[in-house]
Amino acid sequence: MNISDSPLKVCFLAGTLGKGGAEKQLYYILRFLKSKNFELQVLTFKYGEYWQSKIEKLGVKVNIIKSENKLSRILEIKKIVSSIQPHIFQSHHFYCNFYVGIVSKLLKIESIGAIRNNFLQELTEHNKIIIKFIIFLINNFIANSYSAVENYRNYTKKENILYLNNVYDFNFKILKKNISNPFTLLNVGSLTSRKRQDIFINLISKFKTQNIKAFIVGDGPEKEKLLMLKEKLKIPENKLIFTGKINNVEDYYLKSDILIITSDFEGTPNVLLEAINYGLGIIVSDSSGDAYHIIKNNVNGFICNNQDINSYLNAIEKYAKNTELIKYHSKISKEILLKNYSEEKMGSSLLKAYTKILSRKID
Repeated sequence: MNISDSPLKVCFLAGTLGKGGAEKQLYYILRFLKSKNFELQVLTFKYGEYWQSKIEKLGVKVNIIKSENKLSRILEIKKIVSSIQPHIFQSHHFYCNFYVGIVSKLLKIESIGAIRNNFLQELTEHNKIIIKFIIFLINNFIANSYSAVENYRNYTKKENILYLNNVYDFNFKILKKNISNPFTLLNVGSLTSRKRQDIFINLISKFKTQNIKAFIVGDGPEKEKLLMLKEKLKIPENKLIFTGKINNVEDYYLKSDILIITSDFEGTPNVLLEAINYGLGIIVSDSSGDAYHIIKNNVNGFICNNQDINSYLNAIEKYAKNTELIKYHSKISKEILLKNYSEEKMGSSLLKAYTKILSRKID
């Protein structure tokens, strides 16, 4: 099968279509492929989530997998995929790789697995026997970060993985407002241990007397522990605000001056791309995945040692003392995004990947 043959059928399995960064990237992928006359269908485990209606408006059918246990899901997915007869069955979340791999083997179709973090996180969070089984099942992998590609190759000694850039939609044409008063720091992401919001909270505790405010936008299993840390450090209620899960994260980009990413693991952080578009200054940990491909220390942001809180404090102080630096860094960062994170670049890379996969020429 050649990619120039028409129509090319691709079926995606996404565990969720909720309002998350990975799900937004799926929408961009589908939109691009639809513009190239691909026949597309999506399978997912939950009905009525944020991106479902938007995907359906593209003319892409969304199939809901109703089964709960693994064996029943495999059988249901196999039945649906068999009726579609796609050329490629593609996973969009790491935990969907298991189903895509098994069903693809049973139906003898090409499979693509997803790695959306840096692969080291997957090794930490999942049973290594299961991971090795998934690697055996899946023909090819696509990762959204260079760090994942490198870590996967080092671990597996295989080359069957390709990089696919995240997309940022630049249609918003956002103009950042003036510097906030008080100077405002922002952390956006799920409240999980790997995001290390505890570091962010400890940072805020160092500014008890200064005119600084902070938001933590997101929800997750670590919320109660983080709230207890805030109380323990006696941070005033109005200095650090937990917003919980919200639909208007854009409002908080507009209210803030600096985005701080304190993660232990990342792929390509979508919040980084969003914050740059809103004109924020950027401070990231040295373990924030592909952030270092966008942010160069002291050039268009600051990269901090995640074990050294003083490196964060120094970076915040540099921005606070020279707010023009935020505008200067933002200009450089936006030029990088326009060059490297467009839908056109992603689409071109994806078509090349499909060509290699379908011609079985991945090295």
